[in-house]
Amino acid sequence: MNTKSKNYLLFLSVLSVFAFGNCMGAIDGALSKIAVALEVDHTVALYVGSIPALTSVASSLFLGFVAGKKLPFKACAVCCAVLMIFAGTIPFLAQNFAAILLARGFFGLGLGGMMSLQNPIATKLIPLESRAAILGVGTCIAFLFQCILQLVGGILADVRWNLVFFTHLILLIPLVAMAFLLPKMALDPPEAKQEGTEKLSATVLVMCVILGVIVMNLAPLLFGSAFYVAALSDSATIASVIAMLFSIGCMIGGLLYPTLYRVLKEKCFAAFLLIGAMGLLISATATSIPLLGIGFFIGGISFASTQTGMMMLIGLLCPPERVAFASALMMVFLNLGAFLCSSWERMIGTITGDSLYAPLLVGAVIFVILAVILFVRSPFPRGRRSA
Repeated sequence: MNTKSKNYLLFLSVLSVFAFGNCMGAIDGALSKIAVALEVDHTVALYVGSIPALTSVASSLFLGFVAGKKLPFKACAVCCAVLMIFAGTIPFLAQNFAAILLARGFFGLGLGGMMSLQNPIATKLIPLESRAAILGVGTCIAFLFQCILQLVGGILADVRWNLVFFTHLILLIPLVAMAFLLPKMALDPPEAKQEGTEKLSATVLVMCVILGVIVMNLAPLLFGSAFYVAALSDSATIASVIAMLFSIGCMIGGLLYPTLYRVLKEKCFAAFLLIGAMGLLISATATSIPLLGIGFFIGGISFASTQTGMMMLIGLLCPPERVAFASALMMVFLNLGAFLCSSWERMIGTITGDSLYAPLLVGAVIFVILAVILFVRSPFPRGRRSA
């Protein structure tokens, strides 16, 4: 096999890992039907979508410490993928809300592991000159699979609400690709562990917190399509299409990231936040399905671009042996932000009397403020540094 073919298969193996990274929203279009079937409030039903974000924190931190040091990257990835497929599908048999939450919690353990493994695997296997491209395309692939799961899930949920969980079986495709194509990577040598004890950059820590805030305010679009569509239609398929538009926006954001980074350089985060503010504002004021879809699409571009930009920033600011832990920390704050979304909406709803649209307007204001801050003080280093 020639070098070009080997590089192609290596690229494909990394993308198979990314395919698992954003499947938390696979059941979004069915959440309103789940709420009706199990007789729970919409803010409570949101936990079915967001509980994996909480449990993923534990696996993200665990693998951040052991992946590539005590446990091989490939073994970790395959185990997490199998857990996601099993725990994602088994709620079909559940007859009550608590059982579904329990299964979704285990799904989150696998998800958190996969999300924390994406960046270090890409960093180890892909050279720096191709890093922005693989991160952008990988993000696109992640949301492509989410799109497929959302569409299939919405169609199945219109037949019967619990059929939506069968959509996770589609993930068997990237699991097979990962098992056969992902190369084995040697564990870090002992001396690398000693170097890895140095503190993380303060910029990385601050940006992890900011990422959590960003996700907390964009998560209503990630999880809540069914509730924004409910005022206009009771179709889970339409709700899934709106959720898909968010995912398609994420795909576009991933593909655009290398170009945006090259053009905007250190000012790119400010631009991503302004795009997000626009998406939130349009979604909050939409009076029709098409307009709502546009808002979700724009919000998706911001979500993926920000997440990819954070991966790139970690590669630029962290030594190689700290990338796995920094990536895990990033996923911890990202998933904490997603989980806290429901509580954030409830708090704003208590203050304003509107727990559905007011959080989007508040989020738009927060995004503009953060955009100004990151425009004045960019987190990206000036000039090129090795990853």
